[in-house]
Parts: sequence; structure tokens; C-alpha cells
Amino acid sequence: MFPHRYENAVAAIKKIGLNVKPATNALKSSGYLSSSIQDRVDDIHEMFSDPSVSAIICSIGGNYSNQLLQYLDYGLIKKNPKPFIGYSDITVLHYALLKFANLQTFYGPCLITQFGKYPEVLDFTLDHFVKTLFDREIGPVTPSQF
Repeated sequence: MFPHRYENAVAAIKKIGLNVKPATNALKSSGYLSSSIQDRVDDIHEMFSDPSVSAIICSIGGNYSNQLLQYLDYGLIKKNPKPFIGYSDITVLHYALLKFANLQTFYGPCLITQFGKYPEVLDFTLDHFVKTLFDREIGPVTPSQF
């Protein structure tokens, strides 16, 4: 993991008035993978099960998201819908959550890669994130000035 980027991301999220609650295994590292398949599945189930969690923002894209598909409890996810946000290799989870849990998700910023930017998250990213999740306003997307 990238501790400095995680700390930057948490600060950026708090700056817009949100709390951050990492899943139990979210900060683990096991070489190239963040943690085991079971740990990652447990984290997803934990976040969807927790009524104090309003949205789930993936830490980073990450190869091997497809490993989780057969182990996810789609019934649990369907009973506890909430925004699920991420991109890149997380895309396979977006498709699976739509198909098996009928959950509409957000292809958007990840914690480490966008919110963890140094010295701060880009205004463009933050503005559109807030606009989409809080104001429920999607589009038009204007080009970034960066």
C-alpha cells in the first residue's frame, strides 16, 4: 500500500465532510496483491453489511478482481444497496454487481489513485465526485483545466 497516498486520500475525503472507515483488511498488503481472496470478499461483505457505511470507494483498481466473483454474496449486497465506486480492473465487479445484485454502480475515482494525489486531489475530480454523489447530478462533464 502507499501510506502517504492513503493519508492524503483520507484528508481529502474528510475535507468534503465525509468520514472514512476502512474495511478490516483494506490496509493489508500481500506482495503484489492487497490480501487474500477471502480477505477482499470479507471486506466487501463488511462494507455492504454495515449500516453506518453510506458508500464504498475502492482503494485502487487492482488486478485479480475477477477472483472474487464466485465468492460474493449477491443477496446480501442486493439487500444493502449503496454507491460502489471504482475503476480499472474493478470494472468486472461493476458488471457482476449489476447482473447479480441489480446494483447500479459508479465508474469513478479510487481512493489511492485519485483522492491520494499529492499535494491534493484535483479540484476537477473532487467537484464532479461531490456533484454526482451529493447533488445526484451527472453531466455534463467539462474538460479538466489541469
